[in-house]
Amino acid sequence: MPTLLTPVPCTQCHSPAVFLWCSGTEALCEKCVPKIRKRESAGKAFKMLIGPRRTEDETWIQDENLSVFGLRAFIDDCLALEPSSYPHDLLTTDADVISSFIENLASRVSQPKRIANKNEVETLEHAIRRLRRYFEMWKRGDLPFVLIREVPWVILKPSGNSWPTIERYCNRLKKTRNHRYDDERLRFLFNLKPDEVCCGLGNYEGYLVFVFNARNTAVMERAKVGNAIFIVNADRWRFLSQQSKTELLTDYSNEVESFPHAGHIWRRWLRAALRRRGILPPDAPFK
Repeated sequence: MPTLLTPVPCTQCHSPAVFLWCSGTEALCEKCVPKIRKRESAGKAFKMLIGPRRTEDETWIQDENLSVFGLRAFIDDCLALEPSSYPHDLLTTDADVISSFIENLASRVSQPKRIANKNEVETLEHAIRRLRRYFEMWKRGDLPFVLIREVPWVILKPSGNSWPTIERYCNRLKKTRNHRYDDERLRFLFNLKPDEVCCGLGNYEGYLVFVFNARNTAVMERAKVGNAIFIVNADRWRFLSQQSKTELLTDYSNEVESFPHAGHIWRRWLRAALRRRGILPPDAPFK
């Protein structure tokens, strides 16, 4: 999992929060914030801090080493119907607070020293544009019943005649994108009789996911020659499929098994993983 924002206790009610209004040694959560107005009129100025930390003299300050991926996950969860990373009681429906989180994330991504990997910067810049767009829809009430992590997939219920559909899908991409696909790997996974086969559309074109519900397993496959296979839990594949390869292998490494398409050795690695998950019987050959 990525590094999430660490909750800290409100100094008044002691409830955990990932953002607080702070002044000196005081840090108040969203529930206690109405009392701020009286104190401000008495000369105390409170400022909202994200993931604040205490100094040695008990003063609250902004933690400048916040995880940008933790920030992104928090905003995603605030806008989504069902959170993926944070519990409901840590989230907010305050538009000003969510807007502050988005701008805080944007300012951190714009500082090159914070993120060394250029690909990660591009991924986050794309995520920020998406978040701003969804945030405006959310404010207008146009995003009430849509999980913003939902991605476009054609879902097939495998049957004796659904393999040709997969072949047509890959053949079209071979022609339009000039990609070579490894039909052997796709046929191997299809023959295991998954409950669903999901074919990506739009930005996810070329990706296929083979879902085995009984074993809570999804095999994410881009059968283009040279790409890797990812095995994840079936209840997480829609979220994880939206992460970059670098994110999957670093921030979500404990949720992902990855196998390179190296010659024919992928068969041995994939069979071993599927045996561990009970999709293949224990005595299934490794070849």
